Amino acid sequence: GRPEGRRQNAGDNGKKTRPHQHDLETEQAGYAQGFRHRAGMFGSNGFHPGRYFHGQQPTKNRWGGTFGHATKNSYLSNTTEHVPLKPKVVTIVRNGPRPRNNVKILLNRRSVQSYDQLMSDIAEAFGPKYKTNRLKKLFNVKGKEVHGISDFFRDDDVFIGVGNDSLTEGDIQDIIEELYPDSPYARNLLRDLEKQRKKRQAALKDSEADKRDSGFGEGSDGSNRDQEGDYIIYKGRPQEKGRRRHDYPKEDELAMRLDKDRMKAAQEDRDRTKRQQKKMIESERRALENEKRKQNQVPTTANKPEDPFKRMKEQKEKEREEIRKRREDERQARIKEEEAKEREKREKAEHAARERQAAAEKAELEKGDKEKAEHEKPEKQKEKADNKSDKEDNDKDLHKKRKSKSKIVRKTKLERQVSSDEHVLSRYELGRTLGDGNFAIVRQAKLKNSNSEYAMKVIDKHKLKGKEHMVENEIEIMKDCHQPNIVKLYEEYETHDKIYLVMELVKGGDLFDAITQSVKFGEVDSAHMVKDLCNALFYLHSRSIVHRDLKPENLLVHRNKDGTISIKLADFGLAMEVKEDIYTVCGTPTYVAPEILSEIGYGLEVDMWAVGVISYILLCGFPPFRSPDRNQTELFEFIKAGEYEFLSPYWDNISSSAKDMIEHLLVVDRKRRFNAIDTLSHPWIITSGDTSHPQDNAKIEEMRRNARKDLELQARLALDSYQKQKEKRLAALSAA
Repeated sequence: GRPEGRRQNAGDNGKKTRPHQHDLETEQAGYAQGFRHRAGMFGSNGFHPGRYFHGQQPTKNRWGGTFGHATKNSYLSNTTEHVPLKPKVVTIVRNGPRPRNNVKILLNRRSVQSYDQLMSDIAEAFGPKYKTNRLKKLFNVKGKEVHGISDFFRDDDVFIGVGNDSLTEGDIQDIIEELYPDSPYARNLLRDLEKQRKKRQAALKDSEADKRDSGFGEGSDGSNRDQEGDYIIYKGRPQEKGRRRHDYPKEDELAMRLDKDRMKAAQEDRDRTKRQQKKMIESERRALENEKRKQNQVPTTANKPEDPFKRMKEQKEKEREEIRKRREDERQARIKEEEAKEREKREKAEHAARERQAAAEKAELEKGDKEKAEHEKPEKQKEKADNKSDKEDNDKDLHKKRKSKSKIVRKTKLERQVSSDEHVLSRYELGRTLGDGNFAIVRQAKLKNSNSEYAMKVIDKHKLKGKEHMVENEIEIMKDCHQPNIVKLYEEYETHDKIYLVMELVKGGDLFDAITQSVKFGEVDSAHMVKDLCNALFYLHSRSIVHRDLKPENLLVHRNKDGTISIKLADFGLAMEVKEDIYTVCGTPTYVAPEILSEIGYGLEVDMWAVGVISYILLCGFPPFRSPDRNQTELFEFIKAGEYEFLSPYWDNISSSAKDMIEHLLVVDRKRRFNAIDTLSHPWIITSGDTSHPQDNAKIEEMRRNARKDLELQARLALDSYQKQKEKRLAALSAA
């Protein structure tokens, strides 16, 4: 930025500014870089209208301790002897009705590039609410306008920002009362401002008669505009030739008195805080001594001092004991593993010895029957034929064994434990990476000695800490799901640092990539995909299981030989059984339901809201709820209000039946929202989105009633079967 080193306002006379009085050591820790930035629990995942999708735009780096855009080398610029080395916290108050918006800024003189850039950043800090009335000027509480960066590093800590409106004396008084309620500093400041105002009014009255004759100081209508009700406080003091700052002793005395009052108030606050902290520490120390005295940990004599290093020694000893215990457990585990290996070796050796003994006995028998060699030739031929048939039988058994690997194997947490990664790698060959996430990667895998291919999800247990229940939930639910539109989990293994999930391989990628390539789909293809998704949800919801993370990235695409697309639902990390209302906030912003954001409790209905959002995207290429400025707060407000529209020309050629289904899915009231049965029995799904031929409404209504009747019956039977299956499994576990 441009250096502000030698710029001074009129009246400064080249003097150095007084040092800043804020206790920055205690205040800087409370202010973050920038304003009102809160780490979101959601990731950004939305499309914008247009032919192609665009990701998030890169933002410029902000370096620590700075306000405004700055590069790493900016710390080395603007370094003059007049520049304060310490950062400074200032408060910017936006002029307007109460309560007024304000922001606190941590300014670093070395990293601010220019005054214009700083003003732009301050204006953006107040948000899009003031887009039409952006902040243009800043004034201190004495009514003096800020002209440059150096003005921020003088005596003032509070500045008033104005846009298109003007700043009056009454505004400043009201702002001071709002900032410093019941403060002696505010009363002194207001009293001095009132004295200055009366002096200005007296000066105006003395010169009024002389000015009236010549019209000087009047407007075009002959009236004086500087009346008490409309006095503009920021016009400044007229400069007089030969007058300097020391020619105003009363104003200097006033400034010094205000500084003293402010310093005194700050010192009193610091002293009060120190006294409170000292009392708190003393009370905690007494409570700790009483507690130890009750437990006979310290002597009751008050004269004997407590060893300050005793607690530290005890903690270190406890840590050493834990390390020794952990090492001992690891040693015992290694001993058990070695004993198991030795036992396995012994069994193999005994088996080999038995085979050698049998071979020796067979050799003895063959030696004793040499005389019957001629009669044994036909028998040998017969034996060869038998060996051949045995070999064929063995091949058939091996084929059956390999084929049986595609069956789902249910294991308990203990049964899936294996000694090392080699156990898994000896059975499967791992190939290319198909995808990755926060704590897992998915790789293509092949079962050795076969052509069977799978998707192997490798989970890092160190990155999973605190979320272990998500994987256990995913395994438990996927093992119970046997439906064509849900990805299958075949088996799982667990070592000391990894979990391996062997799942069904879907080679078509995910729906997000398909949308990126095709931008949008026709109604027939879209109806088929929505039907597959709703079939999967019908299966889950009839068993009271909610997915909670429906989005195109979790829908895998299987391209059929006839060119059609089938959908398979994956990633059950957030899935759970619904027994009562859930209040956990989770999901992806573009697809999250309004009841999740409102935190009023939710259930199976959140999945159907996501179906409505996905259907909208499939038909037009962009989501129904979006913020033009990528403002997540604004996006959530649109979702909670259910505000969306079918934009022209993107929706001009879409059938009214498709729009009707989406309108019944994107309903804020979850009790009135379509469920999976309602959606599967909707005319748009029944007719597979085919609007090329005229429809017989009576026939469609009959088909809809029959489909709904069959689905309701299936749901009842599925729930009964699922409950019995769970009870049987729990009984088997308790018996074991």
